[in-house]
Amino acid sequence: MAARYASGRCARILFRTEYARWAFLDHLTSRGHQPETIEKLSAKSDVVYPAVPASPAIRQPERSVSVLYMGRSSQDKGALVAVEVFGRLRARYGAGVRLVFVGSCPNGVADRLIATGVELMPVLPRPAYLEQLRRADIFLSPTTFESFGMGLVEAAAAGLAIVCSTGPGMEHIGELFAPGDNALFVLNAGPVAQRAAGFTSAVSGLIDNESLRQRLAMNNHALTSRGRLSLQQRDERLGAVYAHAATLGVQPADARGASAEGDRRITDWSDDVCHWAGQHCTARIGGRVIVRAGSRSATSHLGSGEEFLP
Repeated sequence: MAARYASGRCARILFRTEYARWAFLDHLTSRGHQPETIEKLSAKSDVVYPAVPASPAIRQPERSVSVLYMGRSSQDKGALVAVEVFGRLRARYGAGVRLVFVGSCPNGVADRLIATGVELMPVLPRPAYLEQLRRADIFLSPTTFESFGMGLVEAAAAGLAIVCSTGPGMEHIGELFAPGDNALFVLNAGPVAQRAAGFTSAVSGLIDNESLRQRLAMNNHALTSRGRLSLQQRDERLGAVYAHAATLGVQPADARGASAEGDRRITDWSDDVCHWAGQHCTARIGGRVIVRAGSRSATSHLGSGEEFLP
């Protein structure tokens, strides 16, 4: 696989983060690949941050601060921590804070959230979810793992202040958001109660300090409207990559070979399966694993975190 990436048929390898790029090269080095191969892969690899459109304007402050949690899966998105944080926030602020829980709810805690006055919603269609983001002030993300973190980028693009995890599984987060300027970080380690205390303290600091909350919101809006996480910068980098690929004159693969490859059955393991199944080397580079029927070995596919340009 490394030889295919290093060949002249591969014009560029794109990663979502510099950390993912480094982990990819470090993994190959640790596997004993030749320095010449590593050098070729390093030279043709680049980072392009995904982006989404930023909101036209930042939400104006209201009397009740709104805190939103979102997680499609409860285990790796820290849902139990969010439940505990919401309970503590309600006890501290009463009706003075609006709490919104969107996504998969752990077994046995839905009644607890409702009793606490939390607005409990399932996974929403994208327009409905973006509307909830527009109504929120603080995005709470006690996630244990992100291959990139599009939910965080969407929150930043909506002009929210962010409180999220850092540490194992989130090694790249400081590359996207500057601590204290775009987000407040809480260490992603320890028991639920300990982590919940840290997240409660961080969110409370934003609720109590409107100027800090607004500063993070404005910085995030700038970051996603004209900064390194903006559509403009993403498109400029992608345009340069494709322009470079076009100059190489690489011809399309042989039609018969492409057809034979396409006829093979493919099983696609998602990011969270790779992570929780213990596929550590794959999780580190934020990619996926494709298992091809009839093949003697599994093949690493970098589609979720990287792009392979023919």
